Amino acid sequence: MNSSEEILEKISPGQIRSALLADTCFGRVSVGLVSGGKFAVELSAEGGAMENFFPLLSELSEKSSVRLSSIEAFGLCDGVGSVLGIRVSSAALSTMALACGGRKTLFTWNLFDAARANADELCKSGGDYAVAAPSRKNFINAIWREGGVRGEAELECGAFAERFSAGKARLFYINQRPVSDGRLSFLETAETMRLSLEDVWKYACEGLVEMRRRSIPPDALLLSKREYVKWNSQARI
Repeated sequence: MNSSEEILEKISPGQIRSALLADTCFGRVSVGLVSGGKFAVELSAEGGAMENFFPLLSELSEKSSVRLSSIEAFGLCDGVGSVLGIRVSSAALSTMALACGGRKTLFTWNLFDAARANADELCKSGGDYAVAAPSRKNFINAIWREGGVRGEAELECGAFAERFSAGKARLFYINQRPVSDGRLSFLETAETMRLSLEDVWKYACEGLVEMRRRSIPPDALLLSKREYVKWNSQARI
């Protein structure tokens, strides 16, 4: 699967009357329902997607009295975030769309689009800010506004800390779990940014978050190219 080969068509929230939304990027799993073009309900649980996604989906269906087969669109956050978590929701929602004969719309949005909209809202004075999210070991995914200039990249933890900590910018951390890794100690004073699915839908309706139609199961979005090494060492017996 190579999602980069897709032609990604933008869709407007105004085109969507009913939708099931999912965010499985980090340490909290959320599912939500849009009904009649308006955000209706959201359920969340702490933990991973493998353990929580399907129980939440069942609970949402029971509480809303909505049959999943009647929903016209399925949307998920494709990153940045937990590759496994995103792939779980991608596989599940893509299967639901295909099970209905391919008549359902499948779309994605970028977590950092919503994070930037939220940071702009919280920092209306125009000051510098940086928003951090976990990445691979010793790295941070980040977006920022620095001197009026916006940026986005995966940064080494030390480089991020040197550039944005010590009062140089307003810091936000969008992981849902506490900072426990010693390399992330500079984020202990950062403000927690919690982006609900209702927030995402609001920002999308305001034109601040792009939603794009997908024709194949979308993969997790990464800010850097990952190199994987095949393990071929002989096992010890």
